[in-house]
Parts: sequence; structure tokens; C-alpha cells
Amino acid sequence: MVHRRQTCPGASTCSSDCQRRRNRSVSGGKYFAPLVTRLAAKHRMLVSRRRRLPLSVNIVNRASTSPVSPPPSSPPPTMAPVLLAEAPAEYVRDKLHLFKKCMLSGLRDVRLISAPQRSGFLPKEIQILMSDDSSHAVPPTHMLAVYAPKSTPTSSRTKVTLYPTHEIVLSSHCTNLPKLPEPSSSSSIPVIPLAIPSPSMYPYLQTYLYTKDASMLETVLLPTPSQALDSSSLMRRLLAVHGLWGNASALGVIDPPFYSMIERVWATLHETLSRIHASSS
Repeated sequence: MVHRRQTCPGASTCSSDCQRRRNRSVSGGKYFAPLVTRLAAKHRMLVSRRRRLPLSVNIVNRASTSPVSPPPSSPPPTMAPVLLAEAPAEYVRDKLHLFKKCMLSGLRDVRLISAPQRSGFLPKEIQILMSDDSSHAVPPTHMLAVYAPKSTPTSSRTKVTLYPTHEIVLSSHCTNLPKLPEPSSSSSIPVIPLAIPSPSMYPYLQTYLYTKDASMLETVLLPTPSQALDSSSLMRRLLAVHGLWGNASALGVIDPPFYSMIERVWATLHETLSRIHASSS
């Protein structure tokens, strides 16, 4: 059986239309590949425009554009807390160790130009000065005025202790802190009143947030094997650990290794206290 190719009844009238359709199908093939190329190029351009943070000093250094850490002779990075709004807090916490030495040097080398003059009055800002040998130190951005909440409304005096700090450390760890005011200059920083359960234990918490050295803090909280232990000394240590935990809870500190360490120390002290009570009974 022979199949004949059917022809268009109006071949003379539609030949031009068929030819145009064939031309469009051929020309579409010519332009399809360049179209895909142009779309891919546009996609790459849009992706490249997205704001990305490098994995080094540029987390807090707006002046630098290189992702390479500065050499020892270069000036210290400039802290830019505003970048916290553009980066996840977890990312910032993971990268803060890159600036640990510079920031701790800034806390150590800072000096107050003048202490608050009026008793019972906290200024909104305080003047600071960095020592001459602090060329690689990152100056603190805020001054915390730490005190304990008044037990009664009629309490006359409140002891306040000033602690310099960096907003990027607090804001990335403490979920209960409000947004802190920005410093007006590097030599005039805001004073932030901070009421916490145990002011005497705050330095240990702040040091940990900078160093993340849980083993060192655990060593400080636990008695040494050579220490003579009694119920009174163990109770003081338990109160100190409870105060440290209370400060972290009040500030909303996010750090699972810290709370795991607190649980270990608390359990060890309780076990030791139970043994002393059992031996004395």
C-alpha cells in the first residue's frame, strides 16, 4: 500500500504562510541558545549583587574590602555593630574569636578620663582614653554600669561597678538586651545601666563571652584538690555558680556549652557537699 503525501488544497494560497512558519521555527532555534545565555548571565549578575559577609575581619571592618586578615603591623579593625543587623547572630558568634585578642586588649588598656562627679548619678556618656601601647586594641563601644536590683524600695545606696564592653559581643549572645545606643565618638561611649542578680559574678560571664573557654571557667568555679573543703566554702561556691547562671539567664545568653559546664559544676559541688555531710553525721 502506497501512501501519498497529502498536499494542501490551497497550495498556491498557503505556500507563503507555510514558508513563514518554517522560517520562524528555524529562526527560533537560532535565538534560543543566546536567550538562555542572556538569562544565565542576568541570574549571575543578580546573585553577585547580594550582600555577602566574608569569613574574616570584614565582619566588623567596614573600611576593608579584602577577605584576608590584616598583618600584625596593620591598624586594628574598626568595630561596626551596625553589621549585626545584616548577619545572623550565630554567624557573628562563630567568627568573634578572630578578634578576641584585639577586643580583650581594648578592655585592658582603656582608661576613664573623668569619673562620674555626682553621687547617685550616672551620665549618659563617659569619656575614655586608650593607653599609648594599645595600637592594635579595639576600643570598647559601651560602658556597663552593673548593679543589683534593690531588695526594697527604701534602700538608700546602690553599689554600681563600671565594665567596658563591646556591643558586638553582647548583642550576638544576649537575647534579652535591648538595642544599645551608638557611641557618639571613639572617645565618648554610652553608659548602660544593667541590673542583674549577681553583679560580683558578671566579670566571669563577660570574660567567657569573649574567650569561650569553658574549661578555664570550670577550673575557677571548682575547688582545687589541695583545698580544705567544708560546708561553708562549698555553699559559697554554689551561690557563686547560681549567681553566674542567674546572670546568664537574665541576659538571655545563648551558649549551650556554657550551660552544660554550669550543670557539671553544680552537680560536682552538690556531690562533694553530700559526701561531707555524710562523713560528719
